[in-house]
Amino acid sequence: MKKAFFDSIAAVCVLLLSSVVYGGELNSRNIEPELPTFIDNGSPSDGNIELFSDNYLDYFGKDEDMGIYAPDENGYCKTLITSYDKNNFCTMNIVGNTVYLNYKNTNYNYRSVCPLPSTQSSYYTSDLITLTDGGAKFTLTLDDSCDGAFLNIIARTDSSYVYSLYNLVKLKKNNGEFFFYSDPDVLDTNLAFTYGDYRVKEYYLTQEDSNISYGNAEIKALADELTEGMTTDYEKIKAVHDWVKENIYYSKPALSDSSVRHDKDTEALETRNCVCQGYSELCASLLRSEGVICAVISGASGHPVTSTTYPNHAWNEAYDRENDRWVIFDSTWDTYSTYDGTTFTKGRTIDSYFDISEKLMATTHRDNKHTCEAALYTYWGDMNADWTLDTTDVAIALNYIITGDTSKIETYRWSSSYKVLKTKELPDVNGDGKTDFNDCTAIIRHVVHKERFDE
Repeated sequence: MKKAFFDSIAAVCVLLLSSVVYGGELNSRNIEPELPTFIDNGSPSDGNIELFSDNYLDYFGKDEDMGIYAPDENGYCKTLITSYDKNNFCTMNIVGNTVYLNYKNTNYNYRSVCPLPSTQSSYYTSDLITLTDGGAKFTLTLDDSCDGAFLNIIARTDSSYVYSLYNLVKLKKNNGEFFFYSDPDVLDTNLAFTYGDYRVKEYYLTQEDSNISYGNAEIKALADELTEGMTTDYEKIKAVHDWVKENIYYSKPALSDSSVRHDKDTEALETRNCVCQGYSELCASLLRSEGVICAVISGASGHPVTSTTYPNHAWNEAYDRENDRWVIFDSTWDTYSTYDGTTFTKGRTIDSYFDISEKLMATTHRDNKHTCEAALYTYWGDMNADWTLDTTDVAIALNYIITGDTSKIETYRWSSSYKVLKTKELPDVNGDGKTDFNDCTAIIRHVVHKERFDE
């Protein structure tokens, strides 16, 4: 009875603050921006926007759009971009039963490309589209066999070797229409971490991390060499990603033997072999030594990943200050070079997971909710420690203020060491030096309008 009472109070507070204090509509990721005009009446068109021009980020990658053409609440959407790297991306648009694809890659090894659904096991040479000036436009007609299939974009190199560039873009049919699909739970979890204003960006310059050797001369010297003459964060992020994917080999023995894992940045650099943790720690170390904000993300991966996939992977997000956005990249998944314990085997490298779009990333990677460490992200308003700020937290906070009851307040625990990140008390979330109803108001404002606690 008491819980229902406070839940009701919280709901009323949310409505009042939404309509009276702000007087505006709720901020929603489900409102799609106007599409650029390279789609015209269901067919590719140059329109008045050059697809391969530098200004395409005006249409993709904006913070207010969460960097994507947003899926609806069920994960369905009609438009997808694979990457925000203007030298390597593919835009995909579904109109009726046709997918229109605009592809660009400046990698000289890629000479032709072809889209196939995963239900199609072979292709004809005539299906391949030769890249002109690094770009190509093509279409793919969908039939009922494509429902639930994955769109596979294959590429042919100079040596005629064919391999997949993107093979996890899921197609689903809903109410007779085809859509691209992302697991909405996975996407929401990733977006909450990538775009959450509660992240303290500067922390990722000097993060306490046992795998990073701050001030190491060898790391610094390599970083200086890789970024020489570069003036933007984005250039430096790309340079580090490219060097690591080309020069570090994935250790097969380390998958089953932790004693040969080289997770530490200096170990990965010295031995040139590691698993995903070493790749991401080395990338972070190199970038931080150049003053670039870079986070090591621990999470789950799969083909595809789901909201229940067990955490098993690590990758990076680096902050591009010039464009005020996080760049997601996975150097591990962009290399096929391996080490078997005795022999280094050089494999192909790709750019499919550099500056990958959030929507495409959500098909294979899921950020762990526990990476939102409370003490570092001013996330103290999460009273029940479920990594979500909602009206339940407001109710618990109100209950605490009125009655002093701490029974509903939970603690965060993180990592195998069970480090406690939140004590059993209502924190001062708005930073005014007191714990009172204003803190409840701050939580509600964040729930409704994503307002930061520290503003």
